[in-house]
Amino acid sequence: MKIVKLEELQKGSLILVRWLDASDLRGTLEEHTGHPDLHVKDWGVFLGVSGQKRKFLLLGKDVVEVQNDWGATRIPLELVEEVVLLMPRDQVMEAIAEVQVLARRIRLRRYQLRVRPRRLEWLRKALTKTRIKPVDTADRRVRVEEEPPPERFVLVVALMIIFFAGLLILEVAHIVLLKTWNEAIFNGVMLVVGTIVGALFGRENS
Repeated sequence: MKIVKLEELQKGSLILVRWLDASDLRGTLEEHTGHPDLHVKDWGVFLGVSGQKRKFLLLGKDVVEVQNDWGATRIPLELVEEVVLLMPRDQVMEAIAEVQVLARRIRLRRYQLRVRPRRLEWLRKALTKTRIKPVDTADRRVRVEEEPPPERFVLVVALMIIFFAGLLILEVAHIVLLKTWNEAIFNGVMLVVGTIVGALFGRENS
């Protein structure tokens, strides 16, 4: 084991990261001001560094075989105190075959992030799931994790919203111009609303 710099690491190496985490603790003012720092150690497979506004160290925790879908902890680089190399990439590949395709997969994810429509950022944030997980029940510390929605899901919801707005405008125009209510258009509106509600409910409970 040895302390290394991020630029010295290969994707797929097994590392230990010591970093500063936020904490929620009840105590006196002296306790809060005296020792507010909370150091956390996370270890896993180094997946690289990524991010747009801020850079995050991606630390792989698990991987789905065949699909190569990684579960990862995302640590802000400015909070990283120390990185220790536990096992180099070559040795990790002997136990975790999915490490061999890490470089190709991460390049693909960066490409998808660059081409995603920035106009849908408000919808992407609205669909992001936030989970609060306890870290230490004694100190009442928790960790907030955000799970962004798949890009395909965001596009489908955006398309449904466009359909809803179009049908609504069409119904209003029909009422204003022809002075009658169109049942077919209304049924279409309700169908789109049901689709959107079903999609959101399904994601919330997935």
